[in-house]
Amino acid sequence: MTRNDEHTLNTALAESLRRRSPVWQASAEDLDALEGSARPDILVESPTGAPVIVETEFAPAHTVERDAGGRLGKRAGKTGEEIEYAIALRAPQSLREAPPWQLADRVEEAAFEYAVLGRSGAASPADGPGVFRFPETGSLGGGMDDLAGLLEMLAVSERAIAASTDILEKAVARSAERLEKDLRDRPEPLRRIAEYLHQEPGLQTRRMAMAILANACTFHAAVAGAYDIRDLGELRLPDGTLPRDSVLREWKRILRINYWPIFRIACEILRLTPSRPAARVLDVVAEAADGLTALGANSSHDLTGRMFQRLITDRKFLATFYTRPEAATLLADLAVGMTPVDWSDPEAMASYRIADLACGTGTLLSAAYQSLIGRFRRAGHDDRETHAAMMENSLIAADIMPASTHLTASMLSSVHPAVIYGRTQVYTLPYGGKSGGRPFLGSLSLLEGERMPSLFGGGLASEIEGLGGAGAETVSERELQSPSFALADESLDLVIMNPPFTRPTNHEGTAENVPSFAGFGTSEAEQKAMSEELKRLRAVVRRRRGAEAAPPASHGNAGLASNFLDLAHEKLRPGGILALVMPASLPLGASWNASRNLLARHYRRVIFLTVAAANSEEKAFSADTGMAEVLILAEKRESDSVLDKGEADGDATWISLRKRPGSAAEAAETARALRQALEEAPDAEGAAFPVRLGGEHAGSGIRASVSDGGCAGVADMDLAAVAMALGRGRLRRLRRGDDSALPIVPLAVLGERGPLDRDIGGRRDATVTARGPFEIHPRTGVPTYPVLWSHHSERERRLEVAPDSMGRARAGRERAAAAVWKTATRLHFNRDFQTNAQSLAACLTPEPALGGRAWPSFRPEKPEWEPALAAWANTTLGLLLFWWIGSVQQAGRTNLTISRLGDLLVPDLRALPPERAERIGRVAEDLRGEKFLEAHRAAEDPTRQELDRRVLGRGLGFDEETLREVRLIGRKWCAEPTVHGGKRPAVRSFE
Repeated sequence: MTRNDEHTLNTALAESLRRRSPVWQASAEDLDALEGSARPDILVESPTGAPVIVETEFAPAHTVERDAGGRLGKRAGKTGEEIEYAIALRAPQSLREAPPWQLADRVEEAAFEYAVLGRSGAASPADGPGVFRFPETGSLGGGMDDLAGLLEMLAVSERAIAASTDILEKAVARSAERLEKDLRDRPEPLRRIAEYLHQEPGLQTRRMAMAILANACTFHAAVAGAYDIRDLGELRLPDGTLPRDSVLREWKRILRINYWPIFRIACEILRLTPSRPAARVLDVVAEAADGLTALGANSSHDLTGRMFQRLITDRKFLATFYTRPEAATLLADLAVGMTPVDWSDPEAMASYRIADLACGTGTLLSAAYQSLIGRFRRAGHDDRETHAAMMENSLIAADIMPASTHLTASMLSSVHPAVIYGRTQVYTLPYGGKSGGRPFLGSLSLLEGERMPSLFGGGLASEIEGLGGAGAETVSERELQSPSFALADESLDLVIMNPPFTRPTNHEGTAENVPSFAGFGTSEAEQKAMSEELKRLRAVVRRRRGAEAAPPASHGNAGLASNFLDLAHEKLRPGGILALVMPASLPLGASWNASRNLLARHYRRVIFLTVAAANSEEKAFSADTGMAEVLILAEKRESDSVLDKGEADGDATWISLRKRPGSAAEAAETARALRQALEEAPDAEGAAFPVRLGGEHAGSGIRASVSDGGCAGVADMDLAAVAMALGRGRLRRLRRGDDSALPIVPLAVLGERGPLDRDIGGRRDATVTARGPFEIHPRTGVPTYPVLWSHHSERERRLEVAPDSMGRARAGRERAAAAVWKTATRLHFNRDFQTNAQSLAACLTPEPALGGRAWPSFRPEKPEWEPALAAWANTTLGLLLFWWIGSVQQAGRTNLTISRLGDLLVPDLRALPPERAERIGRVAEDLRGEKFLEAHRAAEDPTRQELDRRVLGRGLGFDEETLREVRLIGRKWCAEPTVHGGKRPAVRSFE
């Protein structure tokens, strides 16, 4: 039998790769492929990307990784470009045995194993070779489409990105310094530029303005020669000066083509700059544009986008939070992958509409476009042919910051800078008060209708079919001067956003009257008017949807992100995909109930994606926020499949990654691993499943419901399954594989919580004035009104904790003080439980006391239940359930808002024989003086173990085998990153 050799295989592989991109040159075993006559198996090159090597062997392929690693640092024979990445590919033996005439077809169907070998962009000779492997262990697996997608990611040169960013950064810094020096005695132009950019005058604003000019010069170079646009070099005077007015005239000619969001902003900045200073800075930024052009920044969309992404990581350049590029790739690839579109159909491609209505730096929309065109190329098409249609009709972005829309339009246009388009759908929207009319709230004003004014944009959204009109071909002067933004309801295939998280309330005691609307120098009156407008828009949404059918997702305490969820829901078509970066409080926060309800009833295939890490920064998908976040993906239901109120909670899949992806390639492979895990995962509720990336454990997931928010950020989903079962009155015994009944109820069933601390009172020096009748003072003597107000960790190691403060009735508030005192109780719960420093989820005071900010009180129906509830709350299962419903955004801390205290799950003391409830209560009294270790050390805490034995064993009747299961649960809980917060407990993995 004829056997195929590796040369034949490489020829077939190269041919298959060439079919997957219109611009790829893939050569097989070419002696001239590398300098020095080295002959790689396959060299993949493209005009806009770095060369990548593919070394192949038939399995078991013992030497293929050595061969691939040996190619790193070599240079391509034709271009001299350095090889930064090589792929070591193992081909199945079945391809060796395939008949030669069938080999091409078999290659298309085959499953390969491969790994990436690379050189770090920061590596230097002194640092050594800087070689790394991805994945660290095992291999990636996939077909030719998967291999092609990885190659496309690897073709983005880290060295070119670093060099381009360095050029731009230096030019921006130099020109900003030059501008400040030239205008030191004339501050008015700088003030007007800052006002135009909606920023405060200063270094950051000057740098952003110069970055916009440099970017415009780079795009000028891309379109020069088209439509008789002259190159910047042609505009220079004999002495080398680049006159401001000559550049402005040429840029206005470019505006006739369009590129409106890029050049309209640049023109205004240049117009506001006096002629001589403008000529000086133009000289600097134009020189930088030449350097960027030489590196390919005006012909490589990946290079341009990544350059700006890296630039904005420096907060000096753009004072905003932005989505990390790797997180954007992950979210976008998952979202586009959920869409059932035939990417081999150019019409389907060109008609697919994506919107980011809080676009920021454009990272998310750009990532979605990249994911979409990657699939289009894999289907054998040239995306250059659809780029103009995508820019004109399909890629929709809006923001209130001119710099943001400039960056967004730049990244989208840079996919194919030389492809001319007639309009864009990138809009800068009005924001703030209007005399004699309602204030504008950016894109949130579209909650009321389908059209609003735009400060500038493509100007033709109202004329595009599906966005409010029937179609148009040209841009008129009137439309350029008076643009409007129209966006029809249920017109979008994908809404992808990372909306602002600020809240239109001031519970935090900030200096601003309404923190959400304090930007752009809005006055206190404007802030109040904008807050009232937001309330009005919410009422409009409620009336239009009907309170029962689809009440608004928004809530003031949830913040503006919940309003943007309402907006996305309005504009997304049935069957469309929702993809959002949201606060980590959404899965559990009481103020997010309406948002969860919207997702549960109106969406299917809901996915919540988090990172199981110790601190908030590691759990953030945005840069610089320091906040844990969650990625949400879901498909909007058809109207006839919306779940009725009261039906079973909507199904969801909760996934926790072990860490954030560290690169775009890793993010894309992680998205692919997640899709595979979801396909293979069991459908049963409570079924946990792994996510693997090569030989690595990348994360885990579980099938649950939208209301099972405790799953968010859990590293060990077996632990989540235990908590979910407890919520349904069953104790899951993991090693036995069965459940046992455990009567359990929400705490609110057994009594009522005490008042919020602001309704009790506050300290005299508090930032926010309390509305309660008491003034809180340190405890002295024998207080009339004892209060357990603050945390003191070392005082709280035992179940019984003495009050630390006392209340004094404010003058004239004595009767109100007496009414509040009626809520006094011995039982208090930890509102902000620092699990890696504090010991107790609940405590008992020696006598009744008022609860405070740190220790809100709870009054059970029967006072004798107080010690039993305190004892249960500090058992292993009590700690687990407290953590399960608490917010875990901060490292080693579980926050339980007082509004959620009643949701805490406890044994149904009403259903227990009285002697058992009394027995559990006696445990608390017996152990009240015993010292507990910090909660994250519960598995090694002898006092906690004794509490478990007496409460769970003697009190609730657990046998010894079940108690061993509880100890296993305890070790799992102590190993959770959100519990230990980086303070590793002394817990063995196995008994």
